[in-house]
Amino acid sequence: MNTVFIADDNNTDRMILENALLKIGFSTRTFDSGLSIFRAIVESDSPVVALLDWVMPDKSGVDICRTLTMSPPQQPVYAIVITSRTEKADIAYALENGADDYVAKPFDIPELGARIKAGFRLINAKRQLMDNNARLIEYARRLEGIADERTEQLTRADRLSTIGILSAGIAHEINNPCSFISVNLQTLEENMPPIIRAIDKNSSEDEREAAGKITALYPEIFREMKNGIARIRNIINGLKTYVHPVCGNNTGFSIESCIDSALHLCENCLKYNITVKKEYSETPDVFGDQTEIEQVFINLFTNAADAIEESKNKGILTITTACEDDNVIINVRDSGPGIPEEVMNKMFLPFHTRKPAGKGTGLGLYISKNIMKSNRGDIQVKNRPEGGACFTLRLSVQKKERHETTTADC
Repeated sequence: MNTVFIADDNNTDRMILENALLKIGFSTRTFDSGLSIFRAIVESDSPVVALLDWVMPDKSGVDICRTLTMSPPQQPVYAIVITSRTEKADIAYALENGADDYVAKPFDIPELGARIKAGFRLINAKRQLMDNNARLIEYARRLEGIADERTEQLTRADRLSTIGILSAGIAHEINNPCSFISVNLQTLEENMPPIIRAIDKNSSEDEREAAGKITALYPEIFREMKNGIARIRNIINGLKTYVHPVCGNNTGFSIESCIDSALHLCENCLKYNITVKKEYSETPDVFGDQTEIEQVFINLFTNAADAIEESKNKGILTITTACEDDNVIINVRDSGPGIPEEVMNKMFLPFHTRKPAGKGTGLGLYISKNIMKSNRGDIQVKNRPEGGACFTLRLSVQKKERHETTTADC
């Protein structure tokens, strides 16, 4: 049963109103002051239709309406002001200050009952709308969580795809140190017998002299083998970090070191046809996820290699860094054929690629854009007048959010 809250400091008027509403089927709660009904409204766990006398000593009915409008309670309220005032100015004043309806004394009980029923319909509909909105918010939160999860999956897939593209070059980079380690081990094995003979107390002077010449080469042999092992270890550690990054690893880091690490992973696809020029300035550390930013550079470098290879000429990849206000600006320029104007606006869309089937996923630049955004940065692209494309990246050197986008001239 719907319960109507009634507030009137006059006992007789309050009892008359309560009895009349009981006869037409409403349950009631009565209050003798504005403050008492206001507290009851705020504490109610269900929608409320309230009949408020305009004039009450502690808090008038209009004051209650105004307060409820400024600070709405958890449950919807339909406030009807009851008063002997009948001037239009009074009615307008009450409605402008938050009253939902206005009934003048002496009132007609059937009419008042109809207004109360209309009030319950409105607040129940509002309650349903609030419940629906709460469900929509929860649904949106779950969708956002799913979207974040899918974005992470796409980012990881792009990493793995990039590793697949670079795998031949990485195998070559590992094979080289393995080869000279193998050769040096063979040399050591072949030269061990004369060394062992020289150790014998009956060995000749010539044998000892030959063994000395051989052992004099050992420091260089060991140095080469240590360097080869270190190179293999660095490649493997770089791959492990790239494929299995630490989530949310936001720290300050050197952008130049990040670029060098990406160039190292891309070394084999760049070294044959491309000259890399690095024009670094003294820049402060940027703040973000270094592994994610490294992924952006790897995407840009491999794209530049593909573009230059497409032109059938040797090319130049130029990387510059500079500090501008509270940002570090990085330009990645290539001397390839550039980007056709008709696809320029599609460069950062998902699954858009100009590469042949099987060579690109169309996710690299899309993911790069999202990575830069999540690291409070930005990435833009334009063609260079002298040919080729220029990607401009901006990263903040501070943790605070920055809203403006700054790009350096390419």
